[in-house]
Amino acid sequence: MGSGPVLNRPQANFLRGWKIDLYPQGADQITISSDQSADPLRVVFSVETYALMEYWQAQVDIYNASTGNQSTLQANSGASGNTLVQNASQLPAGVQIGTPIAIAAGYKSPTSGTFDPNPNLIYQGNVFQPMLTRENVVDTRLRLRCMFSLIQSTFNMSRTAVAKNTSDYDALQQILKSGTPPIPLGDVDDKALAALQLNVYSRGRVFFDRQAVVLQDIVRDNNLISWLAPNGLNIRSMDMDQNKPPDFIFGPPLAANTENSTAASQTPITRTLLGVPEQTQDGILFRVLMDSRIKISTVVQLAPGTVVNQFPIQLPNLPPLPNQSQTYFAAGVRHVGDSRGTGEDWYTEVHGVTLNFFPTLLQALIAK
Repeated sequence: MGSGPVLNRPQANFLRGWKIDLYPQGADQITISSDQSADPLRVVFSVETYALMEYWQAQVDIYNASTGNQSTLQANSGASGNTLVQNASQLPAGVQIGTPIAIAAGYKSPTSGTFDPNPNLIYQGNVFQPMLTRENVVDTRLRLRCMFSLIQSTFNMSRTAVAKNTSDYDALQQILKSGTPPIPLGDVDDKALAALQLNVYSRGRVFFDRQAVVLQDIVRDNNLISWLAPNGLNIRSMDMDQNKPPDFIFGPPLAANTENSTAASQTPITRTLLGVPEQTQDGILFRVLMDSRIKISTVVQLAPGTVVNQFPIQLPNLPPLPNQSQTYFAAGVRHVGDSRGTGEDWYTEVHGVTLNFFPTLLQALIAK
């Protein structure tokens, strides 16, 4: 077995890069980014995405967006159609409940020194509550509490009739198109697609309920899991391939003059692990340097030899057995960042579950 290439953690020349885009209704786009000046605004954010959580949440704090600051809420006005905001008090008038927001975070290019937001997008949603406050007397803080899929999950009603010989797959597509706004069909793996196409109705059916409930019922009837993400409704089979190579292998940084440990596959080892991973009842919890590549359903693995804090013993219950392969399904991803942080406060936290977690969960639900 050969070892894969090593991706070491970013060094000092890897500067934090970020971009916040706001799209107020009837107004020009507002952009705040790390590339706008030599002294950009301070931005603090937390993004939470979980497969079993109906509403994905984010909180963004923007500090001192005022004319007294060298870097204002500016974006190239003119050809780009973006707005120069001169005073923090102007922002809440444009940024209101429902304003779309996009958050990108990562690292600037070590060669060009610029930040590319497209591959580093970590959140898309809508502002749920904008709040302008003052902190420590002298600092102005605009806090944006954001949610994704609130409108789709809460207010979209399904009133869809399908004809005889319609499959679950075709019914799903009709239900998704009937929403306001319509929801695209995202990634569907091969096993999930086959299961949805196999179940064909012997007579016509009418679906009438909250759209989220109808979609979940169809998905669960086929022993599948689904979650709503910016790319649409994603569906995956619970019968996960235990032999599939992981998408990413994470390990701790190598000490000086230390050779790379051997990986069980040709997947490159990304050595950006922060701290010691912790075993949970259902899998693993670990942090890495900000990494937008990790999504819900990403299969991750810890590099061989990585130390893991074992789950504490609670008598009379025995702790769960360690996962020998250290391979997990990313069921939750949390991004935390401070553009002016001084320590390890620019990270991605991964809640991984074992590959048999969802089949076991389904059996438990059926047993009840």
